Amino acid sequence: MNELQYFPKILVVDDVRENLLAVSSLIRACNAQVITASSGTEALEIVAEEKMALCVLDVQMPEMDGYELAAKIRETECNAHTPIIFLTAVHIDQISIFKGYRTGAVDYITKPINKEILLSKIRVFMKLEEVRSKLERAEKRYESIVHEQSDYIIRFDHNLTITFVNSSMAKLFRSEYKNLEGINLLDIFDDIEAEKYKSEVAKLSPGGKCFTFEHKLFKNPNQHTNQKWFLHKITGIGNEYGSIDEYQVVLHDITDRKTMELQLIQERKKAEAATESKSRFLANMSHEIRTPMSAIIGMADLLKEYELPEDAKESADVIKISANNLLSLVNEILDFSKIEANQIDIEKISFDLKEQISDTVKVFKYSATNHNIELKSDISEDIPAKVLGDPARFRQILNNLIGNAVKFTRQGTVEIRSYVEKEDENSCIVRTTVSDNGIGIDAEGMKRLFKPFSQSSPEIRRKYGGTGLGLAISKNLAELMDGEIGAESELNKGSVFWFRLKFQKDQNQHQGREILNATAPNKDALKILIVEDNILNQKVASATMRKMGHSVEIANNGKEGVEKFKSKNYDLIVMDIQMPVMNGLDATKAIRQFEKENESRIPVKIVALTANALLNDRDICLSAGMDEYISKPFRKEDFLRVLDIIM
Repeated sequence: MNELQYFPKILVVDDVRENLLAVSSLIRACNAQVITASSGTEALEIVAEEKMALCVLDVQMPEMDGYELAAKIRETECNAHTPIIFLTAVHIDQISIFKGYRTGAVDYITKPINKEILLSKIRVFMKLEEVRSKLERAEKRYESIVHEQSDYIIRFDHNLTITFVNSSMAKLFRSEYKNLEGINLLDIFDDIEAEKYKSEVAKLSPGGKCFTFEHKLFKNPNQHTNQKWFLHKITGIGNEYGSIDEYQVVLHDITDRKTMELQLIQERKKAEAATESKSRFLANMSHEIRTPMSAIIGMADLLKEYELPEDAKESADVIKISANNLLSLVNEILDFSKIEANQIDIEKISFDLKEQISDTVKVFKYSATNHNIELKSDISEDIPAKVLGDPARFRQILNNLIGNAVKFTRQGTVEIRSYVEKEDENSCIVRTTVSDNGIGIDAEGMKRLFKPFSQSSPEIRRKYGGTGLGLAISKNLAELMDGEIGAESELNKGSVFWFRLKFQKDQNQHQGREILNATAPNKDALKILIVEDNILNQKVASATMRKMGHSVEIANNGKEGVEKFKSKNYDLIVMDIQMPVMNGLDATKAIRQFEKENESRIPVKIVALTANALLNDRDICLSAGMDEYISKPFRKEDFLRVLDIIM
């Protein structure tokens, strides 16, 4: 759309009517609005109310000459900068010229007036006024846009003195614009580091990158409830010479976002506290369950070593199997809680992968035979002798898959295959599959696989039992070891479960074995102190160790254990954690402190024996000065494994 045609107003002042009409007639030919006055007094009334593009003044007039009138025009608000041309019929000397210029004149025209000279000068001033008017309108439009912005806008100079604020900023401080102009910017941003702010502002360049940061602002510094958060964005405003005249700050209100972030942080803390509370509850429950379970399983093992009638041996087997099943449920719940709380640590140690697979398969030979199931295994020869990884977690996944295959196969075959899917000089990807021709899973059941507390159907849970956590845990463990797990199945036709893991090859496998064999100490007839408050667990552990040829003494709490240690040398201390009088951690610290104070005393090996199994117990025990960690229930094979490590 074109701009509306502009007709500038020009004031002509002359006390001679003929001159006034003649000049006005000439000016109207330039498409200007001409306003006339025959005296200075009349002219002042006009310029006080209306903005003029140009004033043409006669110099010689009664009462008030042109010079006086020009000076008074300069004092008006509307026309303080309006150009003035003097008309004069007399010779103009230097003094008169300077006098005119001092009062604001921009030119002189002598009488009689030359029409062409007058019109050319009028057109120049009209063009200048048109440009000025357009600039003024553009500036007003810009200021209107700026004032209407919901964002808060401030401009300031090189001294950080505020030169402009928009209406949003003024309303924020419940102030008028002018009340904020002239004050230092940092006086209203009390939480901004002044030196850093000045340094960042000094780096700005016209048209360059802006400087942004987030900060708080209080509408009333004494009322922190009115706190607001802003995204603070500063740019440099350049001039035609390529330098910065002033700076502009745009503040975007991000209070709602910050409030939401704070709420999310608080909710996360609540969730973490709830998770921590749940973990502590499970750890305590684990301790309470594992302590009697340790005695039950241990006594069942001891019973089986005696000459018993067949029905008594069968009863001992039932006790042990039932106890192990209960322990398995506890372990699954604890493992799932560890995963939820990000407390699962994946080890990276050297182990024999083939041996782990073979040993795991052997565990299920007995139960497979009882179910009329043929258990087959095919372990590829190209699997490296030793790899770096977490043998316990690998075995846990394989245990879950084989256990499920045996449990859900009435009769038939369960086959385990393991082979290298891909390898290079330093690593290999091993895929392990467990196939069965059992009950299978329908399409709906497949959708629920690998989800916590979920089984393929309610009938499965009623008939076969279980927590529905085994596959969910296996999936999480596989992913924690940078692997994956999956399954294919068809109802009544069987299932194939698989998982693949990447292992680093152990390049020092042979050397490590030789060193281990060369330095393995003799572990016969150790002097062992068992520090345990539970009488049943004392009996299980001491009976097991004595059958292995070791001599055993008992301490009923940590304080008693420390006193026995000070009075007698032991090769090994098996230390319970939760005990009355003094717990195992404090007792261990006291023993280590005694050893420091008595340098001639050879440090004793201390193994934690604890029913806790959730809150990073191994790290806690090692930090207290223990050498290794055994989780209850106490098993002979676990004890032997620890002896191999520390003795």
